Order: sequence, then C-alpha cells, then structure tokens
Amino acid sequence: MISGLQEVFREAQGTSGWIVCNPGDYIQVPNEAKHAFGNKSSAPAISLCCTTAKLGRFFEEIGRPVSPGEPPATPTPDELQHFVEAAARYGYWLATPEENAAAGVPLFQASPARH
Repeated sequence: MISGLQEVFREAQGTSGWIVCNPGDYIQVPNEAKHAFGNKSSAPAISLCCTTAKLGRFFEEIGRPVSPGEPPATPTPDELQHFVEAAARYGYWLATPEENAAAGVPLFQASPARH
C-alpha cells in the first residue's frame, strides 16, 4: 500500500476475512483465492499490484481513466456488462450477489442519468 487505506477480503485454506492494509503494508493473495478490495475512506487509496501478465491485460481491458481530484463516475450498465464478459473470457470468478453480501461487499446499482 502506497497511500490511503484499503481493506482486502480473501478466502484461502478454509478461512476468510477482511484485512486492513495501511501505507507500507503488503498483502499476498494466493493464486486462485477468492478476494476483493475496498476503500472505505473518503481519500484515494493508492496501491502497487504485482501480478501476472494475464491479469495485467484484464485490468487494461476493463480499466478506464480517472481525473485527479474528481471521484470516478459510477459504471454504466454497458461498462458493467463488459466487465462481466471480460471476466468470463479471462476465466475469472465473480461472486454472486449472495456471496458478496455474505462477505460484506455492498453492491450498487447505476444511478439514473442526470440531465
């Protein structure tokens, strides 16, 4: 973790839970472990990820630019659909709404367009 604060959920070897990650900390997520990241603070969380080339390509495909100092826009339904399709193509598991709720991951719905 470079700056900010993140919580990391990981499930491995029959145990699961959230781990707080502060600046200077690192968390290793074992291969194939179910995991999630969350920033519950109002400040940006900046972390350095060391990963495989495959996951790097996935991030490049689904990522989108953000403007410094501005909150990221809520994903559109098309962007969410692209994420789900890309995850399936890359062979990545996505939690069901029930699995997310059990892990404490809040789900959101895209807000209606503002005019």
